[in-house]
Amino acid sequence: MEMKDIKRQIEKGKIVSLYVDEDLTTTFTVGKYLYISDEHILYNEITTDGQDNGLACLPLEEIYRVSLDGKYEKAIESLYEQTNEYDDLTVNSNLVSSLLSYAKNKDYIVNIELLGSNNTDEMGFVQDITDDIVTIKSIDDYGKENGISFFNINDISYLACKTSATNKIHNLYKINN
Repeated sequence: MEMKDIKRQIEKGKIVSLYVDEDLTTTFTVGKYLYISDEHILYNEITTDGQDNGLACLPLEEIYRVSLDGKYEKAIESLYEQTNEYDDLTVNSNLVSSLLSYAKNKDYIVNIELLGSNNTDEMGFVQDITDDIVTIKSIDDYGKENGISFFNINDISYLACKTSATNKIHNLYKINN
C-alpha cells in the first residue's frame, strides 16, 4: 500500500486495524497510529481487551488493508485507556532507528523479525546503533544472555518493544541477573 494512501486516510492518534498476512485475511493487529514515514508506520499495539501492548513498527509495503472507524476499532478505543506513556518518544525520518534508540534509552527488550520471516529472529537489548547496523545483546526465551548479534537495520521487517512477550523476557532477565 502506498504511504500517501495511508497518510491521507488516517489522522495521528487514530485506532487502526492493520492487515499484513494475505494468507490469513481475517487476522490483523490493532493499534493507535503514532507516526508514519515514507517506509514505515509506528503504532502503539493494543490487545483485544484494550490493553497497551507496546510499540511496533511495520513496513508500509507489508500492509495490504487498513480499517478505521468501524465498530471493532471504536470498541477497542473505548476500552483503551489513553496514556501519555510514549510522550518522550522522539522520531526522525527513520522510524525503525527511532524506535531502536527509544528502546536503548529506556533499556527495553526488543523483538525483531528480519527479512519478512514471520518469526522472532532476535530478542534482546539494543547495545549500539549506527547508520546501517544495530547490535543486540541477545536474550533467550528464559531471560538468559545468549551472545551478541548485529545486522543491517534495513533488514528489520518488524520491530516491537514493551509488549507482553518482551516484558515477560525482561522480567525473567531481571530474575536471572
